[in-house]
Amino acid sequence: MSPCRSLLLLATLLPQALPQANNTDPAFPIHSLQVTGSKLYPAAALAKLTGLTPGTKLAESQLEPELDKAQKRLLASGALSNVSYRYGPSGKGGFDIAFEVTDFEQRIPYRFEGLDIDETKARAFLKQKEPLFDDRIPASEAMVERFRSLVAEFASAAVKSKVESDRDGQLFALFLPAAGLPSVAEISFTGNEALTTTALRNAIHGVAVGTIYREDTFREILRTSILPLYENRGRLRVKFPKIEAKPVEGSDVRGLAVSVTIDEGPSFTIGRVLVTGTPANDDIAGASGLKPGNVANFEEIREGQRRVHAAIKRGGFMKVSSKIEPKIDDKAKEADILYRVAMGPRYSFARMETRGLDLHGEHEVKRLWTMKPGEPFNAEYPGLFLTRLREDGIFDNLQNTKAVLDTNEDNLTVTVTLVFNEKREKAPAAR
Repeated sequence: MSPCRSLLLLATLLPQALPQANNTDPAFPIHSLQVTGSKLYPAAALAKLTGLTPGTKLAESQLEPELDKAQKRLLASGALSNVSYRYGPSGKGGFDIAFEVTDFEQRIPYRFEGLDIDETKARAFLKQKEPLFDDRIPASEAMVERFRSLVAEFASAAVKSKVESDRDGQLFALFLPAAGLPSVAEISFTGNEALTTTALRNAIHGVAVGTIYREDTFREILRTSILPLYENRGRLRVKFPKIEAKPVEGSDVRGLAVSVTIDEGPSFTIGRVLVTGTPANDDIAGASGLKPGNVANFEEIREGQRRVHAAIKRGGFMKVSSKIEPKIDDKAKEADILYRVAMGPRYSFARMETRGLDLHGEHEVKRLWTMKPGEPFNAEYPGLFLTRLREDGIFDNLQNTKAVLDTNEDNLTVTVTLVFNEKREKAPAAR
């Protein structure tokens, strides 16, 4: 502190100092203590972390050292990225102290995995030890380590921590046994009738066995490996209500035996086939080829989606996309199949060019080509045209052919180049 500021502060506090005239460094009380700037934490809780309280008496020579200590305590909380302070005379014979703080903005949830603990009690313990935080903590290395130490204290076991991301890319702190998580060694199923246990094991064995066991990850494997097998049999309400993982018994194998209970649900048939996002007068739904009353086989439903896209692309909509949304009627055991289409821009045909033909051949190709400039571009037509040339034997010694599409995004047109008998470079000989 500058000499001028010291003299000003001492002069302001002089009336309270008079009874202690013989004391060269009189003590004065903290009159007020404020903490401002945080959007995440109560000011009263942060004020408590400073270790200072109104009424505490400090000599002027003690003030800045004590405020420095309080600043370090706030930063050590892990909740704040920056802390500054200011102080001055209160006018009532004491000090007014104010801390300005900035939150550590990135906060992440935390999870437990593989620990033999009661999660509810563990979270209550952490809340008691670290009352400033709920179920989200600052993503600083120091804070994650501090929580790891507390989790180890609660679990009475060695614990390690890591920061990971979930399927949506959201970060979280994970606390798990120091020895790591066990892997999947065996998988068994109960409740299955529509599919044999052998078929289920064959579908999942190569993906799951040997992987670190985490229930959410294992459920995702079930969703991608097992669920499609049931969906292709019209089983649209399959659930996995219970998954148990226990150490393999009576074996030298180190790992978990995972038991999956399956609720297969009923088999559904196709009700109506609907398409949205296309002109109302277009019978696009019929292009799917799906028949009401047939089993709601999702492999066929996805094939129907491809046929719907092909029909729309023939009208010039080269970037069509869609989502499949089954509308399930549990009572009727039917599923209406809705293709929700986004058609995208419409492209028109600009011109056709050839490469690799003489003038006579080029003239013959252009005579046979029927798509006219300005018409909606049918993306299937070039391939079908080349197939027809080969099948009809229009050219002797016709070898490889291909159609190259050049799309102009500025005016939404497509130029087609038909390439004939293109020389292909030989692959280098193996040494």
